Amino acid sequence: MWHQHLLPALFPQIILTGAAVVGILLIALKRSHAVISLFTLLAFILALASLGKIYGATSVDGLFVVDGLGIFVEGLILIAAFFITIFSYPYFSQAAVEREEYHVLLLLATLGATSMVISNHFISFFLSLEILSVSLYTLIAYPKKATASVEAGVKYLMLAAVSSAILVFGFGLIYVETGQLSLSGLNTLSASGGEGGLWLTVGIGLVIAGLGFKLALVPFHLWTPDVYAGAPAPTSAFVATVSKGSVFVFLWRLFDSVGILHQAILVIFAVIAIASMLIGNWLALLQQQIKRLLAYSSIAHLGYLIVAFVASGETGLHAAVFYLVAYFISMLGAFGIIGYLSEPGENGQQERLSLASYTGLFWQKPGLAVLLSLIMLSLAGIPLTAGFMGKFYILLSGVYSTQWLLVIVLILSSVIGLFYYLRVVIQLFSKPQAHITYLASPYAVSTGLAFLILFILLIWFGVAPGRLIDQIEQMVHVLKG
Repeated sequence: MWHQHLLPALFPQIILTGAAVVGILLIALKRSHAVISLFTLLAFILALASLGKIYGATSVDGLFVVDGLGIFVEGLILIAAFFITIFSYPYFSQAAVEREEYHVLLLLATLGATSMVISNHFISFFLSLEILSVSLYTLIAYPKKATASVEAGVKYLMLAAVSSAILVFGFGLIYVETGQLSLSGLNTLSASGGEGGLWLTVGIGLVIAGLGFKLALVPFHLWTPDVYAGAPAPTSAFVATVSKGSVFVFLWRLFDSVGILHQAILVIFAVIAIASMLIGNWLALLQQQIKRLLAYSSIAHLGYLIVAFVASGETGLHAAVFYLVAYFISMLGAFGIIGYLSEPGENGQQERLSLASYTGLFWQKPGLAVLLSLIMLSLAGIPLTAGFMGKFYILLSGVYSTQWLLVIVLILSSVIGLFYYLRVVIQLFSKPQAHITYLASPYAVSTGLAFLILFILLIWFGVAPGRLIDQIEQMVHVLKG
């Protein structure tokens, strides 16, 4: 039976779906980059406001569960999409491509992500995942004349298709063993204390591999640097934040339902976390290109999140959600600045990719240099930043669950990461040997305001995180609402 609060529970999804359709009609009537961009921003604001109409945990015919965790992360995703839209307008304003459809794809990708975080069924999750993935294929390759973007889109298409096939095969084997496709049904079986059979174990293993591709965890990470480097900067921000955050929430829901069937599965996640933290940071050390550096850095950060996942419990969940907030803010700011400093070229925007091209940024654009420095310090986990508090809470969750090996590796890998983050900061404040010019952007007010908000949030959540932690504990007190 459909719950009586069905309509309010799915308001964000209904609004985003309607906005995508209306957006297409607006484009058909008259092409206007400014109008479709403003319309997209209004759609995200309306979807965000509609979350206030959802009260308590609501089940939608077993396909979705709209609880505290889902509502909080939906809000986080919509805010991230709002900022990405702001960064996208100046990025594509002078591009020699049809710019309007980009925003429709952004709406659809956000629809898939918000649906994914409330999915309580394999079918609803897979449909949400495909809405997100198919939109991302085009978003990544959107400047169709840019060879690097098209190449990145094709690579993501091929690997995403393979990972989706592995994921569906895993879901099928779980169904063969349990006869269940819903997470609540798996939770009931898990509560009965039944041991998982061979097919269930193999199915769970395939699901871990499939979701590992989506999260870019080691050893499923090889696509990440090419996609980040080739995609437009706003799309890279979307892949790094919204895409990965939504998949991580479903991963948490799934294993909260099935439980840890065997100690071996816990060991697998611990090994994945250790490998992601060490290899991600080590490979980032070798990079001379900023988007590739951020790509390998994001692999390490997902490894940190898996530490909280292995710790599990409410402590682990609160730590993971807080870390997601800090990670979202940092990545949005970093890719926003990369996009803002790009310049028009024959085949789309020419981004400043090499670290050398950021030398002496402070002496020409001090505000952007200070923000980018703060972002790097936050990603490194330096005190008085949101990233430090996020890493601290993850460390605490590991200590509370006595995952000492993961705690030690997290500390060691963070020390490794400190080197390449500080290298970027030093580059920003160094005196350039040759004069590097940065074109003035005609959209400095809107993007400047967005950067200022991100700057304040990074400091605020680092100095006084109590309010956010209380909000997380209140909304995500129990996973099921």
